[in-house]
Amino acid sequence: MKVLKDYVKNRAFPEGSIAENYLADECVRFCGRYMKQVAVFSSKRKRNAVVDDETIIEGSTLLKGRSVQLTEVMHKAVHLCVLLNSEDVVPYIEVHKEELKSSDQHLIKAPKLLEKRHLETFVEWLQAKIKLEAGSTSFKLETFPLLVKGPRHSAMSHTGFLINGKRFHTMEANVSTQDYGVHIEADTLCNYYGIIKDILVLDFYKFRLAVFLCDWANIVSGVKKVDGFTLVNLHEGLSKKDPFILASHAQQVFYSRDNETSSWYVVLKAPPRGFHDLDIFDESVFTSYVPQDASALHIDNEDSDES
Repeated sequence: MKVLKDYVKNRAFPEGSIAENYLADECVRFCGRYMKQVAVFSSKRKRNAVVDDETIIEGSTLLKGRSVQLTEVMHKAVHLCVLLNSEDVVPYIEVHKEELKSSDQHLIKAPKLLEKRHLETFVEWLQAKIKLEAGSTSFKLETFPLLVKGPRHSAMSHTGFLINGKRFHTMEANVSTQDYGVHIEADTLCNYYGIIKDILVLDFYKFRLAVFLCDWANIVSGVKKVDGFTLVNLHEGLSKKDPFILASHAQQVFYSRDNETSSWYVVLKAPPRGFHDLDIFDESVFTSYVPQDASALHIDNEDSDES
């Protein structure tokens, strides 16, 4: 009642003042829901609102993290993931493949071998290429040379991350909500479903970037369609290939077990809490996820589990 009494400006018509001011307040709050990064006066912060952190490109961490050291294999894998999904790197990918073909004619008719050579040598080749062009080329983004240089070997591991109005947690976080399900729509029209094993915030010296370490359901034998529903097997044949994805590319899903004895789970999707998507997300420097055969990097299970 105190709020309604404060709406009264004309004591001759209290009901009209209350109705007019209440309607104006509702209109402002309603419009504020559809404007990203806009705070409505006197309204409390949304539960899933991102806390501003200028050092992280997008999103914010939940709870305190712990410092971890990346092995050489993991460092190369996560650096390659970031580079292959950077908009500025796309032209260099084709240039590198063309140079490989010109140096070895057998690669022209062996696309799988070409892709393997590309993944094995791209990071070192790009670093040398940028070093030669640094004096004569003005890069579109100041962050680009730092992306090519790569992150520090020391990263922060977190059990939760908030991005695009969604809360993600690792499977081992043991939270009351099931926030570890993740989905990726790849450029190859394949849908990947998995679980988050770790959340790493990489340090690129002047900025930070979050990536998810995931285990994926086998796209051949671990994913199927039944009566219009998507089912995934989360107990058998989980793949550790291509383990890293950018946090900004992750789409959240929830898994509902088909029955108590089954290894299959029904995939469910839900809109982010307190966030209204009108397809007006801010443009990012990163393109859509490009799956690569990380088996060429020889990532073993022990390295992934230690992260």
